[in-house]
Amino acid sequence: MKRLLILTVIFGAASTAGWASVVKTSEAPLPLPAIWSLGEPKTTTYTPQAAPPILPIVPPPSMDLAPVDGTGYRRDLAFYSSDEGLKYLRRWQTRSIPYRDFIHEQLTKYHVPDEIFWLAALESGFSNTAVSNSGAVGMWQFMLNTIDGFNIRVTPYIDERRDFWKATIGAVRLIRGSYDYYGDWYLALASYNAGIPRVDWAIRRGHERNYWKLCERHLLPRETASYVPQILAIANILSQKLKYGFPLDWSTSEPWSRIRVSRPVDLRLLADAAGVSSRVLEEANPELRYPITPAGMPDYRLKVPASWTDSVRKALDDPRLKLIRYYFYKVRPGDTLSQIAQWYGVDYSVIERNNPDLRPRYLQIGQTLIIPALKDVGPYRAVHREEVASLRKVAPIPGASYTVRKGDTLYAIARRNGTTPELLASVNSMSPDSILSIGRTLLLPEGASVAR
Repeated sequence: MKRLLILTVIFGAASTAGWASVVKTSEAPLPLPAIWSLGEPKTTTYTPQAAPPILPIVPPPSMDLAPVDGTGYRRDLAFYSSDEGLKYLRRWQTRSIPYRDFIHEQLTKYHVPDEIFWLAALESGFSNTAVSNSGAVGMWQFMLNTIDGFNIRVTPYIDERRDFWKATIGAVRLIRGSYDYYGDWYLALASYNAGIPRVDWAIRRGHERNYWKLCERHLLPRETASYVPQILAIANILSQKLKYGFPLDWSTSEPWSRIRVSRPVDLRLLADAAGVSSRVLEEANPELRYPITPAGMPDYRLKVPASWTDSVRKALDDPRLKLIRYYFYKVRPGDTLSQIAQWYGVDYSVIERNNPDLRPRYLQIGQTLIIPALKDVGPYRAVHREEVASLRKVAPIPGASYTVRKGDTLYAIARRNGTTPELLASVNSMSPDSILSIGRTLLLPEGASVAR
């Protein structure tokens, strides 16, 4: 799992006004993921129909994460205790407040050292919306290939790597599973950063299982070698708050509750009905790609600060309240699904899901489309005529053209050349839904960035 480079991340100020943190969970412990052994590879396979067994979480023999001099720890301690470093720590500490008690609860539940709380600071600065250059997402920076076995879903409607609840449980389980594999917390942390195969390679290459010695011999990536010392330096400083000028804080985070929402609900309408700020609900549930709970996920759970639980639940249970809005649009000549979807701010799949009889390539004039109101927009046709008129005025780039190849689509060609299917179709006097012939030469419209 790749993390964000610590000095190149740009952190925005996260608001915690009006909401804090979360529920004492009574859910059963989740099973640890299967881990490869250092000898013969062994794994456990579960069928989708059979739930994996609940494994006992046994306290480890040691939860001591003492730093070792000469491994970069002193350097990191000096940086994070400097004025520049303390700015990061103050920002991270503030951002962590809503999640603090919940994360510590999971660390205790799985018998993981408290210092690992600050791994989230190093990974993302406690930002649920952080995205690394390698595609890792969320507070704990999960990659798509690391979410299996943790009930973390990624769909066109939802990315649960941004769900602090699920991602925290997944990250803590992953670290504890790696500890059970290596029998060493430092190697477990190293594998969180570099991956188990990379750490295994270093162990085999160096005939050594001591993290610090592997670092000294440069057998681990540079980023991984600085990973553990940074976490320990951060934990050391924030365990001595008065010494470093941090105010003592004995408060607890507000608990969270999770409410099952089995149908699409617009968070903005729900917030109005419950008397809570829509920002509270949207910031608490950043996994939602739209401010609407997903369709087709009857087990989705909305996270709500405990103090608002009753109000939100009452609004959800009131049959008189309409908590979702739709636009109804009647298809007219010249319309394309891409234009309609773009105007209403939705993905094609959202329109298709709400219109099961829809044939995207062959829209029927007079057909009424049902489109969830994901954003506030004016009437589409009011501006559509102006857009069509402007399309007719688009001129081709002199000498710039593209020859259609096997497998090409108008959408793919437009994207490759930095334009839109509508502009590309207009400048070539064709419909955006036209079938392309291999070998046909297409003119490229003004404003396109010609692919080389």
